[in-house]
Amino acid sequence: MVRISEPITLSKDTLFGMSNAGLDTWDKVHRGKSLMDSALSSNIDLGDLGDHILTSVLQNDTKSPSHLVQQTDNNSFYIEHMLSSIFVRNNYHRDCCVSSIVLVMDQSNICYMMEHRYSWQG
Repeated sequence: MVRISEPITLSKDTLFGMSNAGLDTWDKVHRGKSLMDSALSSNIDLGDLGDHILTSVLQNDTKSPSHLVQQTDNNSFYIEHMLSSIFVRNNYHRDCCVSSIVLVMDQSNICYMMEHRYSWQG
């Protein structure tokens, strides 16, 4: 478990990313933030933005280059490389990618929520 010793101030128009570690760690988080920034900068209708984020960001299965693969004490390099994508197809490792949720809030504070649940086939 990662413990954050200092409070984090979330600010408007700032993009944060997290995946089973501290904020803004791991290559897949940086890639996801870049993809998210592109999605948010596009001229997509807010009603379609959630679906776009699900398909272009959260279901992205591009693996990190070998030199950027995070290494933990828990897994071999092979497993870490397999887990280096934003989306892990077929739920190969425990409970990876069992669902994705996107919350989008507009300027009027109306929140849209989209959830996609995955079967073990992906």
